[in-house]
Amino acid sequence: MVRGMPLPLGLAALSMKGTSAARDLLNAGLLPYTSRRWTGPRRGAPSPLHPLVPLWFRLRAPASTPPILLIARLSTSPDVRPRTALRRRQGGAMIPSRAPEVHVRTRRQLARAGHRRREIETLVERGVVERLGGGFYGTVQTPPHVRAALRRGHRLTCVDALELYGFWIPRQSGAHEARRRVGPSAGESAACRGSGVVLHTSALRTWPDEHPVLPKLTALEHAMHCLGADHAAVVLESGLNRRLISSDEANEVTRSLSARRRRRLFPLVRAAESGTETLVRRALQRRGVSVRVQVEIPGVGRVDLVVGEGLIIECDSATHHSDPEAYAKDRRRDRVARRRGYTVVRLTYEDVMVSWEEVLPDLLVMLRRGDHRIARSQRSARLDGDGLLRDPRDEAGALRSR
Repeated sequence: MVRGMPLPLGLAALSMKGTSAARDLLNAGLLPYTSRRWTGPRRGAPSPLHPLVPLWFRLRAPASTPPILLIARLSTSPDVRPRTALRRRQGGAMIPSRAPEVHVRTRRQLARAGHRRREIETLVERGVVERLGGGFYGTVQTPPHVRAALRRGHRLTCVDALELYGFWIPRQSGAHEARRRVGPSAGESAACRGSGVVLHTSALRTWPDEHPVLPKLTALEHAMHCLGADHAAVVLESGLNRRLISSDEANEVTRSLSARRRRRLFPLVRAAESGTETLVRRALQRRGVSVRVQVEIPGVGRVDLVVGEGLIIECDSATHHSDPEAYAKDRRRDRVARRRGYTVVRLTYEDVMVSWEEVLPDLLVMLRRGDHRIARSQRSARLDGDGLLRDPRDEAGALRSR
């Protein structure tokens, strides 16, 4: 490694005593990384024997500045992350599978990494590490809802766990947690809203003693029973679009649903890029309206939804509105679309998730007025694949991928 080059996975800066314990704690994955440059190993540090061997370095700093001790985890590739694996191949591409990093470890995990009890106790006394109960330890970076669930002896599941896995999640009240399965009703998704907690009973054969969050597919199964059909579709389409789950897994987690509920849930669209887009599309399709997803229009670009032939609906996020450049670009796209004969409607997150009962009647008025129709001479849209995932129990069902 060349002196002064940036480390692929960065460095964690520490200015505290008990550095031996801190070094081991980083090796266990509890301490964060920051991007720094290194100036060579500290005198007496061990030589690297493996790309992931932790080393000590010092930052370049003025002579008057006390040396800052650093811990580094080296990697041969900037794209390599700990606990990253590739699972089954689908559609010619490998789907990455990552466990969410919530900065929590058990005492057993720390012991296996070579930590001594006294080292851990020292970090607890200094407030670097916090006891969470049940043998778990966390840091200030541990999400509050993960910390609260562990203190109750539970694990995060359903939408709270899926959000950590990277799914688009509709806002829900209460914390969704799982408990050990007990009694004859084990395996059923039970709702218990005491103390603001929605409690699910885990169907796992063994309790995940070393995992603070339930496995992804278990959390998905809980969500399928907990959420309404539209919100469940939002979660599944988000997972399909972001390649967090495969079509087989989407079918697997819905297998235990009733036939009626599955009919309300399917078909799913792989191309949907946001939950608000999914909700608007499904609401209009239930009323017999033709809706296409992620349509490429020459001169305009890709739009979220095209209703009928001539009504464009864009579902904007809050961050989208705060970007002046994106705002100006959208106004230009809207002008071009109107010149081509389209009617453009832009909906915010609040329009769909909070004020939908007021917004939907306005859209239906536009449809009755014929705003979704366009003269044949002005039609110039190309559908770029809906990617429908249908219920496999439906004989006519099929998966159409882009």
